[in-house]
Amino acid sequence: MAKRKRGAAAAGGDDVLARLMACLENFPHGVHNIHPPASLLDAALPPVLSSLYRAFDGGDLLWETVLLWRSAKITRKHVAGDIRYLVGEIRGDLICVGADDRVWRKESDTGEWFVEGSRIDRWLWGTVEAESLLYDEDGEFDAGVYDDFGDLDPATSEQMCRRLLKRDKGAVASRWRLGQAMFRQGKWQQAREQLEEAVAADPAFVWAWFELAQISESRGEWESAVAEAEAAAEAAEAAEAAEAAEAAGAAETAEAAEGIGADAGEVRTPTIMWAAAARLSAAAFRERTAQAGDSGESPATEPNIESDGRRARFAQRALAHGGDFLARLRSGAEALLEDGSLEQALEMAETARALAPRDLQVIDLVRRIAAHGNVVVSYKRR
Repeated sequence: MAKRKRGAAAAGGDDVLARLMACLENFPHGVHNIHPPASLLDAALPPVLSSLYRAFDGGDLLWETVLLWRSAKITRKHVAGDIRYLVGEIRGDLICVGADDRVWRKESDTGEWFVEGSRIDRWLWGTVEAESLLYDEDGEFDAGVYDDFGDLDPATSEQMCRRLLKRDKGAVASRWRLGQAMFRQGKWQQAREQLEEAVAADPAFVWAWFELAQISESRGEWESAVAEAEAAAEAAEAAEAAEAAEAAGAAETAEAAEGIGADAGEVRTPTIMWAAAARLSAAAFRERTAQAGDSGESPATEPNIESDGRRARFAQRALAHGGDFLARLRSGAEALLEDGSLEQALEMAETARALAPRDLQVIDLVRRIAAHGNVVVSYKRR
């Protein structure tokens, strides 16, 4: 393979599309398979999408990491109240472009749509430059960027997100991933700044709120953690309600709902978020009670979280979304305990206890985990 060209001037000055094409040309032969420009396009396509397809009619980029479909395959959909055009995939996740030019990605892990970029040309340019960090000079994968478990090194993940954001500052999901990568490296203050920017740009970004709650919890900032988890739960609930309303009112419900909600049997996102809020509220209640006991305002005894009304409200909303969620938590914690994963088992068991403080199975489970010693939850590895 030919070596990648170094120092090539970016074509077209401020022309993003020209710079994207120049970037693609800098890779060794075979890394990308690009089709000739489209000759006939749907007049209803967003202008930025039409411009991209006039440059090339889709293709396989970065050894098929990104699949940009041919123009004839583009499908128009109504998703969450918006008109969007399904245009391809990245690592198996669907990619679509909205009428407002924003790029959306359906995360396979959660089944949710995230704002991946502000424009398809800027997002593609940033993605290609970011993904180039995973390849050596010959266009082959660089094994050094992965750990022993096959996961991407958080420092490399941080670099990739920074590269993408340099080309597309409106890539909200990349800002969320940047915050995650920083948190995993212990850079909690920088992580918080990135995540706060993400929720400022998209107040309905459930998982960015959730990550903020984790940071606050790791710092012992319980009330902030509760507020952030509640914001995540409210956003998740609102998004699910909007999707359900659209599916119910659509002429072709199955088509409208395709790729939107969770599959049957999966735990719904609002359930997860309200349960997390309940667990954090219980922890905040214990902290307040302990501080009151230290100051002599009340006896220094084990607090009864049943008297925490906020926790009870959150628990009620969590269980309203998932009838068998408590049983799943119990069985999951049991499996983790048996496997020796005490931190994860404790977090799951404490979530179950926040939802059902009187459940005898849960009480026994928490006691058995506690019998293994002073188990605490670590967050830097997440």
